[in-house]
Formats: sequence, C-alpha cells, structure tokens
Amino acid sequence: MRYIYLIFLIFSSYFSNFIFSQKVEIGTTIAYSFPNSNAIIGKQEMDINGNQYSISNIIGSFSSGLNYGLTTNLKIHEHVKLCLGFDFLKGNEIILYNYDVNDTILKISGKGIQQRFSPGVIFYFPAKKVSFYAKTSLVLPLTTETEITESKSSNDISIYHSKKRLDYNFNLGFQYAIGAELNLNKSLKLSLSMESLLNSMTLQSSKMTEFSQNGIDILANQSEYTKNSNFHKNLNNFSNNLAYNNFTTSDKAKDDLTFNHDFSSFLLKFSLIYVLNSKIQD
Repeated sequence: MRYIYLIFLIFSSYFSNFIFSQKVEIGTTIAYSFPNSNAIIGKQEMDINGNQYSISNIIGSFSSGLNYGLTTNLKIHEHVKLCLGFDFLKGNEIILYNYDVNDTILKISGKGIQQRFSPGVIFYFPAKKVSFYAKTSLVLPLTTETEITESKSSNDISIYHSKKRLDYNFNLGFQYAIGAELNLNKSLKLSLSMESLLNSMTLQSSKMTEFSQNGIDILANQSEYTKNSNFHKNLNNFSNNLAYNNFTTSDKAKDDLTFNHDFSSFLLKFSLIYVLNSKIQD
C-alpha cells in the first residue's frame, strides 16, 4: 500500500511544481458503471411448471453502480495532459446465487464499495468549442470491501440469515477512455466520456457480522472457525481446514483457497471541470 501513496505524492508534487507555469484543471465527476456483457458472477435455479426447473448464469460485476470522484489534469503539451483521479464506488446489490425450487428459497447477494486512485495520461485534440480526447490510466485500489448477504427460507419461514464482509488483496487495474469536452466559457468545461475499467480482485479474508437462525441471533455462539476465514493461494495438511487437516482448531479463522471477484465495468462519466490560471495562460 505504501507505494500507492508514493505514486500519489509524486504526482501531487509534479502538479504543484507546474501549477503557476502550466494550465491546471480540477473537477468533479459522476459516473454509472455497467457490468461487462460476459462477466458471469453467479447462478440461478428456478421452478418451471412444477417438477421442472431451469439453471442459468447471472451476469454482473461488483463494480456496477454509482461512482463519485475528483479529477486533476495538468497540461504539459498542447496535445498531452497528465491526470490524477480519485473515485468512490458505491456498488449495486447483485445476485450471486438464487435458488427457488419446491417452496425453498436460497438467495446470496452482494454489494461492493471501492476507493481508487487513477494516475494516467490524456491525449488531447483541442478545438474552439468541442474537443476530443483519449485517456489511459492505472487503477490503484485503496480499499475494496464487499458485503455478502445469505438467506434461506421454506414456505415463507426463515431458516437462517447471515452477513459477511469480504476484504481483498491489492491488484493493479487499467482504465481506458474516449471522450469529448464542451467549453462552456473561458474557465468551465463539461466533459462526457465512455470508459472501460479492467480489475479483478482476489479474496484476502471474510468476517461474519450477522447470523440468525429461525429468527434468533446466534452470532455470539459461533466459533472463530465458523465465523471468519483467511484465504490463501495454497492449502496443505497444516492449514486450519477440516477438509485437509484433522487437527484444526475452532478458536482460529478457517483457512480456505482464495478466488477472484470481478470489479471490471463499462462506465459512462460526466465531469464538470474548472480551468485554473486561464488568465496567465491565455
């Protein structure tokens, strides 16, 4: 994590060195992200005509939802800008597993949040009113969490309900964009861009935050092994996992194999940008 802040400090220092000699832009952004069309994230099983049922994939991404952010651009050439963005994702709730057969319903859903820096380069094609640009940037996740909710009921009677918080290992991502800017006046611009974000995160740990059975809260009665998990690339017969080691301990978190969740998406982004030092530059 330290090198993420180092990159941010380097970019911040570079921006501050040029703020009085180059044209600097600051702005706010809002975007909505859609899952990629081939991002399979879950499975659904449902009744059809009584004793027949269907099984289908669920398309989705933990990165789908509203994104809010700030952006800073530094013009270093007529056609080149350095950029640094900060985004906060508040993800939609997505279905990971849905089972609805013989009056038994099992539903697993999740929603993610993510904070990320995006340092990059913009290739800019200026015009009087409308200008066009292409952008490429790194994606540096600062925090990534997902809340997983699981519930099971039969004949509308709750059997159990649980919530878990998932944390992830750091993984670098990439973002590509094309867009256009409309000059509202000498200091204000309105930008519209289409962006593709590629990022996949592997699980680091999970912590159960709620657990009830037949409507009764029994979270405090659960062992550490039952409530929490640590995820690893490899397991062996010394791992704290009963499937591989008969000498597990219940007062420690369960060891399990890690897997990835997709945070890739397609974004439609609006930005309102204010140009600093326009009088000096123009």
